[in-house]
Amino acid sequence: MSRLSLIVTSFDVGPWIEAALQGAARVLRPGDELIVVDDASRDDSSTRIRAFGQSGQLAPGVAFRPVLLGRNTPGGVGPAANIGMSLAQGEILAFLDGDDWLDPEGFDVVRDRFEEALSGPAPLDLLIANYTEWHEGLNAPRLPADAGLWHGVETLADEDARSRALEMIAVPWRKLYRRDFIETHGLRFPEGDFFFEDNPFHWAVCRAAIRIAFHDRVLCRHRIARPGQTMASSGPELLAFFTHFRTIMAGIGRREYHARVLALRWLAQNMCWHMERMRLDTIIPWIDAAREALADVPARLWRREVLPHYDAWAREILQAIREDRLDLAERRIMAIACARNARQAEQQFQSLQGEIDRLRADLAEIQGNATATDPDETDRLLQEFERLRHASGPAA
Repeated sequence: MSRLSLIVTSFDVGPWIEAALQGAARVLRPGDELIVVDDASRDDSSTRIRAFGQSGQLAPGVAFRPVLLGRNTPGGVGPAANIGMSLAQGEILAFLDGDDWLDPEGFDVVRDRFEEALSGPAPLDLLIANYTEWHEGLNAPRLPADAGLWHGVETLADEDARSRALEMIAVPWRKLYRRDFIETHGLRFPEGDFFFEDNPFHWAVCRAAIRIAFHDRVLCRHRIARPGQTMASSGPELLAFFTHFRTIMAGIGRREYHARVLALRWLAQNMCWHMERMRLDTIIPWIDAAREALADVPARLWRREVLPHYDAWAREILQAIREDRLDLAERRIMAIACARNARQAEQQFQSLQGEIDRLRADLAEIQGNATATDPDETDRLLQEFERLRHASGPAA
């Protein structure tokens, strides 16, 4: 049996870190190790990590290696993940965000599949599995955006497998890695004052790998829409994608036409994601960065291989940026942002109106039953009613 090193990265995830570590304890086997790197959290994450280490929840023979940094590192998860990789001793590497949790049964199945493929003269370098998202606001699961890419994927090999892997969402916690492969190629997350560094790491891993396989089994539940989460970003941090695009393109030869096409589609797809979430104060610097990134793209490649893959509204904006019609691009993206803000304001208004209606019903019930009326409770309800009424505007 191969040993597995599970690297958990943590920053201000106190409400969720215990669930992540408890889930890890359910899948780790004797000889494995749990490496937890806390990036100088400002909440009680480090205290909870220490307490978990003393709780005895890990199976005998599972090593616990906490790394509690005293100063927060720049950017996102990259430095913490790299620290974990430098400490790892297992033959298999796996990752987990400190606010996510593993599916024990799915993880075991994926691990067994990976271990079977490690033997022989051509061991597997990378196994990509599936995951689901858990929406904190809706308190419900949902499929990730690349769910449609799984059809027929488990039969792919060689360059077809590499191409499909590069089309998938880059997150590291959906994968198992052969550590010797990672170390042989010196693969690490980029470090700097940016986020989303799992993207260039994913590209470097997939391009270096000789054998890539897929297993359509959920091994992780990824929490989304929680406060402070990177994936909720809507400001200048989105400009990191252009930095990562340059990093990705620097590793692709000029004659590697297909790889260059995939990289451009990756950028364009993420630009579409940005356009639908970007804050108004980010639009102009984002357009300037996009213009610079697309300046050297051959016109024929852009027209034939990139633009046809996107909806009409996105094609118009992408082409406007490509052709230096930046005023048009700015107007279109601002219109998207204003429409989004209006929808959000309407949703907030409807929520407040619902609270007002509830309080009206409570007040009517209390006022209609004078013998049961508590003066303090009545005052509280009246104050709450007035607060919500002023927050939502004139009552209907």
